[in-house]
Amino acid sequence: MSENKRIAKNTLLLYFRSIIVMLISLYTSRIVLKILGVDDYGIYNVVGGLVSMFSLMSSSMVAASSRFITFELGKNNFDELKKTVSGCITIHIILGLIIIVVAEIVGVWFLNHKMNIAPDRMTAANWVFQCSLLTFFFSLISTPYNAVIISHEKMNAFAYMSIFEVSLKLLVVFLLTWILFDKLIVYALLILSISILLRIIYRIYCKIHFPETRQIKLKINPDLFKQLFSYMGWETIGSGAGILRNQGIDILLNLFFGVVVNAAKGIANQVQGAVYSFVSNFQMAINPQITKNYAANNYERVHFLIKQGTRFSFYLFLLLSMPIMLETKMILNLWLVNVPEYAVIFVRLTFINLLINTFYRFMVVAIAATGKIKNYQITVGGIKLLALPLAYLFLKLGGNPTTGLWVVIFLEAVCVFFNLYFVKNLVGFDIKDFLKDVVAKSFFIMIIAFILPLIVKFYLVNINQYLYLSTITIISLFSCGLTIYYLGLLQTEKQMVKNMICKNKLN
Repeated sequence: MSENKRIAKNTLLLYFRSIIVMLISLYTSRIVLKILGVDDYGIYNVVGGLVSMFSLMSSSMVAASSRFITFELGKNNFDELKKTVSGCITIHIILGLIIIVVAEIVGVWFLNHKMNIAPDRMTAANWVFQCSLLTFFFSLISTPYNAVIISHEKMNAFAYMSIFEVSLKLLVVFLLTWILFDKLIVYALLILSISILLRIIYRIYCKIHFPETRQIKLKINPDLFKQLFSYMGWETIGSGAGILRNQGIDILLNLFFGVVVNAAKGIANQVQGAVYSFVSNFQMAINPQITKNYAANNYERVHFLIKQGTRFSFYLFLLLSMPIMLETKMILNLWLVNVPEYAVIFVRLTFINLLINTFYRFMVVAIAATGKIKNYQITVGGIKLLALPLAYLFLKLGGNPTTGLWVVIFLEAVCVFFNLYFVKNLVGFDIKDFLKDVVAKSFFIMIIAFILPLIVKFYLVNINQYLYLSTITIISLFSCGLTIYYLGLLQTEKQMVKNMICKNKLN
């Protein structure tokens, strides 16, 4: 199977997974908010975010494991691959135990003495913290197995497991309706149980299908340990800055405005995750190809994948986000029983941030493939971390809850240009062509695509809200789809679309 066909097949599999995951997740979030209430939902969101603050090194270790495992696959070196997988699993376990110890000391103190949570809910908040910490640990030690599955590009297994996971979470929501004990505590315990079960299933699947995972030796390989932790140390600055920025903003919102605003931010995060999962699937299908082609010294293919992947990521996210951006308030009112204040503007600002983020997602993968990430992570990580002191300063000066997100959006745009600088120096990427053929074209397409839906929105008044929303959605998809096809695709890509349509008609 050619690389392009494999990418297309894996993308379709992951889209199927995303449709189901999105529908279940959105419904589950609605019911969870209804059952827990705004305050408890806000507590779960902000306390879970506090645990994420202690996962700085874990996200770096995930990136390091994925890079080294995929790199060895690209070199077709089975012995080194086997050692790498065993080493990654060992290091993840050690890292998880270290984070638990640190979180128990620092996190518990911060939760009980600094967080803005009602005294009568502190016991429940502590239960949530402990369950979230253990959930994080079991998720962490599962990540090397996830990396193996993705590196082998077995996206069907990944898709089915994701569907299974959200189905279990839906079952948990229905169980909550029958529980008489504190629902927030029970919810945290049941989510923890799902994490443990998934860890067991991932281990069994990998042991059956991938030889490098069958005889795991839990010992430290000094050379691999040094390479992984060197890579991880610099990766921590970048990924850690992202986590500190996102969760730090949530904590600042809690300190300045309380848990109701955290609930609004939690809703924005849910919508963001549901929609962006479609784009992430496309990115997940391409990422291993970038690393493997770099390992094989096929730089021309790496450049092509960065540009094509970025364009299509932007198009996909624009296609999915346009109806939501236009009618955020109506969609949230139909979806949720009670829409927290600021949820609408949080959703829109989050989408703007993600649109900008799509411009450098594939550059990060290419830079990581080189292994030369020290200067990159110091620079980009430092820029992201600026969001916290700047947001704190503006909030102190009287800024409203949206201030932090505006700061994040500005710094995200700055990160695009620094990513371009590093990818040019490390893999010889052409900045001028990227700005002209990808960035400028993408914004032009977005402006053109919005014109027709905005005109229709202006003239559609005094009609049924369901008919109105359906009309706006259809017009948005139609306008965006046609604009992308006629103005955004290359001639070869248009021909590929035509061939796919003709083939389906004949079948």
